[in-house]
Amino acid sequence: MSHPPTNQDPEALNALGVRLTDSLHPGDAARGIALLKRAHRLGSIVAAGNLALAYSERGNRRRCIHWLRKACLRPESADRYHLAIAHAAGYGVRRDPDLAARLFRQVAGDPSAFPIERERSRAFLSLLSRRIPIRVTASLGRTHPGEVPNVR
Repeated sequence: MSHPPTNQDPEALNALGVRLTDSLHPGDAARGIALLKRAHRLGSIVAAGNLALAYSERGNRRRCIHWLRKACLRPESADRYHLAIAHAAGYGVRRDPDLAARLFRQVAGDPSAFPIERERSRAFLSLLSRRIPIRVTASLGRTHPGEVPNVR
């Protein structure tokens, strides 16, 4: 018989926190964010990135960028992709296309990054090279290069 996760298991806390932040029930998001913060304090590798996306979903750009920067302290972090979008669009930070391009190139060349993030990074690099503005219309996690209108 398996035992339920304890309140000290950072990855279990992270998983539950993500589930609660995605819930439509009132109050669940706040509980989910609290669990993600606890998971981060206990050493969850991915909790900071999940906190960043949870804050982005709620429109809190400042907190999103705060947690995204923490997530990017780890060299293996795929959250550089989201930070690149933030710098390309000026989402919670000063718009910096050069830094965005550098971050997108890192993700595009990182074999440990998710294939979709490598592919989208190359697409965003193409948009940046053509000086096509990148905008975040919903949240960082929902921003994709295919949503950017083609400008000729």
